[in-house]
Amino acid sequence: MAGKVKVLMYEDLGARRATGSKDVKVLDPSWRDIELAIRAMDGADRTFVALRPSLEDPETMLVVGGGEDDRRVCFFYDGDEYNLVDQHNDSQEPVEVLMGQTSVRPRRELVPLEAVLAAVERFFETGAIQGDAWLKQELPSLQVHEPGPRDGSPSGR
Repeated sequence: MAGKVKVLMYEDLGARRATGSKDVKVLDPSWRDIELAIRAMDGADRTFVALRPSLEDPETMLVVGGGEDDRRVCFFYDGDEYNLVDQHNDSQEPVEVLMGQTSVRPRRELVPLEAVLAAVERFFETGAIQGDAWLKQELPSLQVHEPGPRDGSPSGR
């Protein structure tokens, strides 16, 4: 079955060190291509997989990061960010996850491999994220500081 994913990208730092090659890009990947890339993640040399449903829209993607201890972070970005969470763990304790670069994520975003594979396979088949395990990331609102008389700036003109 042809999937809804048009681009699979992943890093292989071991190959990069040996050959100088860039990240691997596969056009029109099969589910098996994607599954193997995710299973190969080790939290050291292979720490991220990115899937894009369109060649024309580089901003919309599903990303899997980590891989150490068979736990991964998985999020979808389309202008908003949605994070796959472990529904058996509500810990907000910050943990470092290597996903191309080090990222600090809440512990509840570290999801077992099989749960990540199930979510990614649904994305591969439908091109959308589905289910209660996806939570929209609430970004903090920006605080705008208006200059005024207390900070020494002119107030009337």
